[in-house]
Amino acid sequence: SSAASDGYKRQIKDMSANQTGAFTIDRFSSSYGNIPDPVAWGLVDYIQKDVKIKQLHLVDCSLSDIGATAFSQAIGKNTCLKEIQLVNNKIGDVGAMALADSLKENQNVEEFDIDDNVIGDEGIASFSPVIAAHKSLTVFSASNNYFGDEVAGALVVEAKKNPKMKLLGIWNIYFTEEKKNQMKALANPISLYCRIGKLEGTKIVTDTYDMYLLNQWVSEQIGGKVTFKLLWQGSRDGFSASTFHTKCNGQGPTLSIGLSTFPKIFGGFTSHDWADWSGNGYKSDSTAFIFSLTHRIKCATQKIPVRYTLILAMVQRLVVVVTYILLIIAMPIHQVAHI
Repeated sequence: SSAASDGYKRQIKDMSANQTGAFTIDRFSSSYGNIPDPVAWGLVDYIQKDVKIKQLHLVDCSLSDIGATAFSQAIGKNTCLKEIQLVNNKIGDVGAMALADSLKENQNVEEFDIDDNVIGDEGIASFSPVIAAHKSLTVFSASNNYFGDEVAGALVVEAKKNPKMKLLGIWNIYFTEEKKNQMKALANPISLYCRIGKLEGTKIVTDTYDMYLLNQWVSEQIGGKVTFKLLWQGSRDGFSASTFHTKCNGQGPTLSIGLSTFPKIFGGFTSHDWADWSGNGYKSDSTAFIFSLTHRIKCATQKIPVRYTLILAMVQRLVVVVTYILLIIAMPIHQVAHI
């Protein structure tokens, strides 16, 4: 760890054009390289005292709460900092709260981007009062984290109090068209970076982050953006196999979502058409996966044949057990460009 810290220090000095004593560099950037916690702590004191950095970019560095807490000390003290990007790391609520304190201390930061981490409601909420009172902040982005629309709404309200703010990023939040227009009107003149909900009609998936996860998981499997159309809903259309196949056969890729009596939300995706099968026919699908929204996990590491007759029998058995409470939604998925 000490050697790694020394390596980063040499990198910083190389960028300083061999200046002596305290010096200033435009940007320190480390992308797609692991920065363990001890390395982060090893750099903090050096950055605070010996070098003044205008832009700090630590992207995809596996930076944890401990590492973020370490760098927060440097961020708070290094008043030359104007732009901070801590994108695609492993920062959670604890690290986020430390970073919020550092922004409160350092009023010279103009852009702060903490997209694609694992920050929940508590961590994101800690930024709200800081954003409202910050003297220089113009851009704050916390997209693709684990916070809900209530916290997002509070961020919008607080950001509106700051006349310097120009852009607020909350891309993981799925608003309805009406809600999105309300939030944009509330945020005006701040540009609000959010999106419209993609699962209209579902009675199961109501959490905005769950909607984001489903879109993200399916997009990763098919290699493109997706949109959804409700095909079949058990509570609306009935749970018979014939009704299911009438509405879902030949519709292309589908996402199925179920709600058990426990209650647990689960489901699966396949890129193949549903069809009427007899005997033991099956198809293999390298893009298929199953998931649990209750635990927010996707299981696609093992590829298994999709046996339609067996799956249908399991679905029918579940329907008998959970009666009318089980709701299953199947939705076709298409490339947005083809819509």
